[in-house]
Amino acid sequence: MTVKTLLTSFFCALFVLCLCAQAEALRLTGKSEAPSPERISNPRPLSGDIVLPMPGGLSMVLRAICLPATGFLDDAQLTFGVVSPEGEDTPSAAWADRQYKASLMAPFALKDIPAIWGSGVVSELQADPASAAQSEGGLQTFLYFIGKYEVTQGQWRAVMETPISFVPMPGDDRPITNISWFEAIDFTRRYSEWLMKNHPEYLPVFQLEKRSSFIRLPTETEWEYAARGGHKVSAVERERTRLHPVPDNANMSDYIIAAQYDNKLSNLSSIGTRKPNPIGLFDILGNCAEMVQTPFQLVGPGHLIGNQGGFVIKGGSWRAFSEASLHPGRRIEAAYYIDGAAQRRDDLGFRISLGTILMPKDRYDSMAQEWSLMSAPKTAKAGKQEDVRVLIREVVREVESPTLRRRLVEAEAVASRYHAQVNLSEEQMMHEMLLGAAFSLETLANYAARCFQLIRLMDVYATLSPSEKAQKAEKIEKMTVEIDGFIKGMQGALFYYRSMLSTAVDMDRRRLLQQLEKIRVQFAHNDGFSRSMGRRITVLHKHLDKPLQGYTEWQYLQDILPDWLLQRIQIYWKKVWCLGTYCAIKVSAFGKELCFLPLFFSLFLCSQPALPKASSLPFLWSIIHSAMLLLKN
Repeated sequence: MTVKTLLTSFFCALFVLCLCAQAEALRLTGKSEAPSPERISNPRPLSGDIVLPMPGGLSMVLRAICLPATGFLDDAQLTFGVVSPEGEDTPSAAWADRQYKASLMAPFALKDIPAIWGSGVVSELQADPASAAQSEGGLQTFLYFIGKYEVTQGQWRAVMETPISFVPMPGDDRPITNISWFEAIDFTRRYSEWLMKNHPEYLPVFQLEKRSSFIRLPTETEWEYAARGGHKVSAVERERTRLHPVPDNANMSDYIIAAQYDNKLSNLSSIGTRKPNPIGLFDILGNCAEMVQTPFQLVGPGHLIGNQGGFVIKGGSWRAFSEASLHPGRRIEAAYYIDGAAQRRDDLGFRISLGTILMPKDRYDSMAQEWSLMSAPKTAKAGKQEDVRVLIREVVREVESPTLRRRLVEAEAVASRYHAQVNLSEEQMMHEMLLGAAFSLETLANYAARCFQLIRLMDVYATLSPSEKAQKAEKIEKMTVEIDGFIKGMQGALFYYRSMLSTAVDMDRRRLLQQLEKIRVQFAHNDGFSRSMGRRITVLHKHLDKPLQGYTEWQYLQDILPDWLLQRIQIYWKKVWCLGTYCAIKVSAFGKELCFLPLFFSLFLCSQPALPKASSLPFLWSIIHSAMLLLKN
């Protein structure tokens, strides 16, 4: 055997051993040493993905987050931050983490979506009732877009190192860390410029403005709303769930990479190795913590206050040993600089978002029309309202003094702002009133269900012998009292509901139905509570759609409850005396009519020992309602 043959055999054997070692590594770890471009960019493709090109043949994937609105000047007032469980409060929670209200807007309309994105995004939104794409109540679909994954080391190198030919390296499918906030901002600038130069067709663009959208970091509110599940999750679930909703009995380690769920973790993991949140975002909690665009502010009584501080860190990292560290509402302030240099951490990275200018020339006409409608005088009651601005304009035409003309123009602007604020307050009042009515129907149905359970148990006791009944007499009496209490609760809920309807009769129908549509979209989800509320909203819509003069109490119940249930509670309903009486007190000193009826029933229900304490909560709105009636009249 020659030397050449020996060397050939040796290298062949070595090559086979390398292949075997690589195969074994792939079997044990689930990934090769040098990941593929798909592993680096989009290892878990989903329906509705928005795929943007990147240098080196990579891609950046976005997910659409929907915020239904009436126009570009409409926003959503949402709750952010943390409700700390009892015993977990820390001193800093009072001014850093507690809940607050903030405005969130989505700047893109459906028509802004580039054609090259394909029809998948629009089709998915149109099929989702929570997006309002099929709404008939004046709502429109508005969107913002956020990164599906954390930016990986491979994506970072492709943009920041601008190689002639990108070659994947080990670890390229893991999040990029050990970078500063300033370097993350520079990444978004470079990537934006690359897209604008090489693939402008992938960015929404405004033709009149000659400006396209751009890549940036997400704002804190954009990040948190998306992390909680966005429009795929009901408002109740968003506020009830500590992290983000998952199926019953799910293992959180299947969704979140954190020491809290796997104490054997020793480093960052590749992107897409766990399941996504409801909106399709991977590793939004855990793996690496994430930097956002907006600076840190303190939390005052329900809102952000004070100056801007350091940058905000969200989501927790793989080192997190508690759910509190992973909570989407958790806000950590980080200094931009430490020891004379920009701060970097080995567990801190980022994901990107798509931004745009908010006042392009293409939207001037639409926004001017929206403002004109918003600032015109309206009234909660049906009918036309006089516009004082018309009188001001007539006076301006007759005035020659430039100073007086300028003052009159300023007065018109003040009137417009006043009308806009009054209109907003009235629409919020309508929204809360309709929401209260829907909750009343839900409360009534819950009382009926619990009453039916007791009635079925009473049926069992009715079959007992006289001696057995005597032994159970105390329990039967207690159940009878409980049934009476639930019936009274149903009557109170129905009376409150009817008072809401009577108030709505005189309101502007278009504005009222628009608010009802917002509520319908709010509960257009598949969880049990949302489905139940959807049924109540359908009944409420029916009652708002038709005149109800002469509509009896029992007819209302027939619309709300199934016939089989009504038949069982009918005999008990007739036994219970209903306290429904209209109580109006004329206060001659003020010349106003005070409608204390809802408040009266709230206090009555609270006093019923057979009802659980929480049963009166939906009726607390009646206090506000009574005050509104006083102000309205």
